Amino acid sequence: MHVLRDCSLWTKLAKVEMLVEFFSLELIQWINFSFTNNIGNSGKCKWNDTWATTIWQLWTWRNSEQHQVEFYRPRMQEVRIWNRVKAVYRVKVGSTHRLEKS
Repeated sequence: MHVLRDCSLWTKLAKVEMLVEFFSLELIQWINFSFTNNIGNSGKCKWNDTWATTIWQLWTWRNSEQHQVEFYRPRMQEVRIWNRVKAVYRVKVGSTHRLEKS
C-alpha cells in the first residue's frame, strides 16, 4: 500500500486541506474516501478519475523501476497524470459523439 498511497505525488494532486485525512486512513477507508470526495486541485479533472489514473500510473512506474534497467520516472508527474485523464475524457467524448451520430 505504501507504494501507492505514501507517495509525495499526491501532495501535488489533492487539495492541501484534505491531505492529513487522505494520508491517515486505512486501505478500505482510503479507497472509499477517494471515490466519494472531490479533493483534487485540478478544476478540469474529476478526482476519482485522477485518483484511479494515478494509482495505475504509480504501479506502472514502480513495475518499470523493478524490471527495466534504464527506467527513470518522468519529471512533473502530476502533469503526466492530468494529461492522461484529459486524453481519456477526449476519447470518451469522441466515442459518445460518434455513437450519437449513428
